Amino acid sequence: MHYLVLPPFTDWHLHVRQDDLLPSLVLASARTCSRALIMPNTIPPVTNAAAAVRYKEEILTGLTAAARQASLQRVPAFEPLMTLYMTDNTTEKDLEDAKAAGVVAVKLYPKGATTNSNTVSLQHIKLLVQGRHDSFTLTSSYR
Repeated sequence: MHYLVLPPFTDWHLHVRQDDLLPSLVLASARTCSRALIMPNTIPPVTNAAAAVRYKEEILTGLTAAARQASLQRVPAFEPLMTLYMTDNTTEKDLEDAKAAGVVAVKLYPKGATTNSNTVSLQHIKLLVQGRHDSFTLTSSYR
């Protein structure tokens, strides 16, 4: 008999929110995915390396708490892939610091068409661009 072994699944667009919702959302995702690309549009948004590190710690702490509350014998293995919310104030230094801290991508939520959008070097991390129109969502990655 032949078997097909699939690699662990990755959720490429996960909002785990904050506060009371976070632990249960992270646990639900960790039960089916080994890692997830975490969206940075929190309040306040994740706009720098320090905020990304704090949010990742919050996510992992929430996962541990939810697993204990669910009486699981072990915490599911789960890797939050952190992103930054790109703003008009994002600098190359912000991106360098983010990459050094383990951030894997920058998320751009455009307010409209932009001029000179290629003026900031992405320091070899991905730029994710999201477009939304009524009933569909389009997410593209540029590297």
